Amino acid sequence: MLDAVDGRQWSIHATPGDSWCFTFLSARRLFSCSRSEIRLWTLPESAPAIVATIPSPSVANNVVFDSAHNALLDGNDGRVYVIERGDTRAQHIHTHDALSFGVAWCGGEACSAGWDGRVLCTDLVTDTVRVAADVQSVAPWLASGGNQCFTAAASGGIFDLRAPDKPSYKHRHEPYRLAVSPDGRYIASGDWGGDVVVFDIGRREVIATREGAHDGRVTNVAWTDGLLVTSGSDGVLRLWNVLLEERRTWRMPSAIRHLDAAAQTVGVALDDGSLWLLSTRGAFTRHVETGAIVSTSALSPEGTFLAAGTNHGEVIVVSTDGRAAATGFGHGHISCLGFEGATSFLVCTPSGRVMRVPVSALSFQSTSGEQR
Repeated sequence: MLDAVDGRQWSIHATPGDSWCFTFLSARRLFSCSRSEIRLWTLPESAPAIVATIPSPSVANNVVFDSAHNALLDGNDGRVYVIERGDTRAQHIHTHDALSFGVAWCGGEACSAGWDGRVLCTDLVTDTVRVAADVQSVAPWLASGGNQCFTAAASGGIFDLRAPDKPSYKHRHEPYRLAVSPDGRYIASGDWGGDVVVFDIGRREVIATREGAHDGRVTNVAWTDGLLVTSGSDGVLRLWNVLLEERRTWRMPSAIRHLDAAAQTVGVALDDGSLWLLSTRGAFTRHVETGAIVSTSALSPEGTFLAAGTNHGEVIVVSTDGRAAATGFGHGHISCLGFEGATSFLVCTPSGRVMRVPVSALSFQSTSGEQR
């Protein structure tokens, strides 16, 4: 069901077998009928709502938000979009010559990395586009934090967008992911060979290198409370200080596909489809088996909820208090997902629609941690 005014949507299992009729008794009350029964429904006030539609054939893989909750999305056809808070359209702001993958808000500009080797930035006030960096090889990722923005080059270099003519430092192998600390003091990066590097931005020097931190690709790096979390295709999750002195290790049952960290909480999605919420202080461990391939994930800013999209068109949400919820958006995979704040997140659905999902719209159930 769709509210044609504000775009809210409800999905209910109305009747067993075929449904013969639907009749609204009021704006939020309706009944459904089948051959054997009639059911009366009250639609909840809180429900997922359509925010905008990404024009076909573009598919967004990543979404990030600025302080005003404007959404920035990349596209597999090179196009990059902004959805301003309160707007109902996806505004095309610039285009790469190849896949765009990785977006960040940099000094008020909407920026993206592309496989054409460029970082493009658009000033939304003046509607001007500039080439912030050209790294002369695939730029696989872009990261920001504390008014600092860095990109990586497949050739090994990590580049500061304020001085992009030469790399700030280099990896032995192709970099895969990087993250700037929230205070803008450090950048950490991991590569396909398993190495992790921490660079002091103010001092302009590498302060720590751990070769072979992971056996194989470093799949993600993230900062939380002054500590660095790294994950690998080896199924190992590690917690470090800025000098890459190891503080904690978790050995997961399969390779780690996605990693997010916030407020002393780490959220991970594994290749086997399981979702995990872990306390960096050992206060709790929660996990849920989804039985699906997890295509994207995001952790709420206060670390309470981990949301994950699957290749079956579902979004599954796990909470630190041991509850889980699931909601569906049709056949196909969820391509991107991100929390706007503590109470809602955006979902890039298989139909190309971008939906806003209030956490309050989800029906949570307790879980033992073994099964959803």
